[in-house]
Amino acid sequence: MSICSDWACKFGYGRDQARSHHFDCDGVLVDSEVLSCRCLSEVLAGYGINLGQDQALDLFLGRSVTAVRKHYEALGV
Repeated sequence: MSICSDWACKFGYGRDQARSHHFDCDGVLVDSEVLSCRCLSEVLAGYGINLGQDQALDLFLGRSVTAVRKHYEALGV
């Protein structure tokens, strides 16, 4: 179940009853880069890599998952 469908169910809409969908591809409604870096920090912690959210923002803001992988491969992690 996705976040959108959870929201719809919470407010009494079934999957086929949602009135509209909002796509925020440029960060106007939600600054998803901050959320993404927070999630990255949490995921990496699960692999024993200590990376704070501020460090994640400094190193990887606007970069791809491939860039993250290459960064850690270069460090030998």
